[in-house]
Amino acid sequence: MKINITIPKKYTYFKLLRKTKNYMEGDYNKTKAVHIFEGKNKKYYSYIRQGNIQIELVENDPETINEIKKYLEYLFYRQYIGIKFEGMSNVQLGLENVRCFYM
Repeated sequence: MKINITIPKKYTYFKLLRKTKNYMEGDYNKTKAVHIFEGKNKKYYSYIRQGNIQIELVENDPETINEIKKYLEYLFYRQYIGIKFEGMSNVQLGLENVRCFYM
């Protein structure tokens, strides 16, 4: 189960890395993570790449979806992003402060 996020053009790779490191908790994310970050309780992983983010879900439960929602709202407050779901039905994330279009 994957969620592909197309980021705004003005966001650089290094800005995404910095904001993700600030948001994610845990020793691995603060010291060793380069472009792969562990979500809360290792229920999802975030892969930061040039131009997009791929979020891979280990568990598809409401708590994990809510955590991903908070993560995306932190990264892209009042920005447009593209969202594509792979291997799962379209889950409406219900992002309040992020404008998104589904592909």
